[in-house]
Amino acid sequence: MKQVIQRFEKKYLLDADQCRSFVMRIQPYITEDIYPVSTIYNLYLDTEQFDLIHRSIEKPPFKEKLRIRSYTPVCSEEEPIYLEIKRKYAQIVCKRRMQLSYGECRRFLNNPNLSASQIEKELSYTLYHYQVQPRIFLAYDRISYVGKQEQQLRITMDSHIRSRFDHLSLNDHESNEELFHRDMILLEIKAERSYPLWLSSVLSDMRLYPTSFSKVGQVFYKKEKGELLCLQAS
Repeated sequence: MKQVIQRFEKKYLLDADQCRSFVMRIQPYITEDIYPVSTIYNLYLDTEQFDLIHRSIEKPPFKEKLRIRSYTPVCSEEEPIYLEIKRKYAQIVCKRRMQLSYGECRRFLNNPNLSASQIEKELSYTLYHYQVQPRIFLAYDRISYVGKQEQQLRITMDSHIRSRFDHLSLNDHESNEELFHRDMILLEIKAERSYPLWLSSVLSDMRLYPTSFSKVGQVFYKKEKGELLCLQAS
């Protein structure tokens, strides 16, 4: 699995019927990803004042997020996780991450190693600069496809987006809160370059337009304001 990922990324908010129709339309051109169905568990790192999320909500040209990610519930210090930094400039996303155990990650957060590999140095500097700790749990169920001819094209559909601000671990908990109705799905299209013609045609025919949507930003805003951020096409 790549430890450095760079690509264009756009998001679309669909209801269940739209999502089914979209998948049917693109079915001839896609195939299941290597992990077609998964649940993704995240701990987002931030300052005590949630400076990183506040900055993200303001929609600056450049923003970055720090998170701990797992693809299974984490029940022990020995289980593998990813420590990630995700940077976005305009619509270009660059994600750098390293794999380590959950226990190693907890120790790394408290004592970043500035004399390590390039990725570790970047993560160490950012952790040291912001002085962050886990602040928000966020998880979702994902279905993933790739293009048959365009292997760098990735299409994912996230549902059952849930979060909490307490009992912070990489596991679900009874205090989880749903972000929105169960029939709403976040479609993400990730590509290294422009969309293939077949995909652009389907999006146009179905009148699906990209929106500015940050899962963790929406979670934070909903907790603070009691509502979702205004969703605008980007």
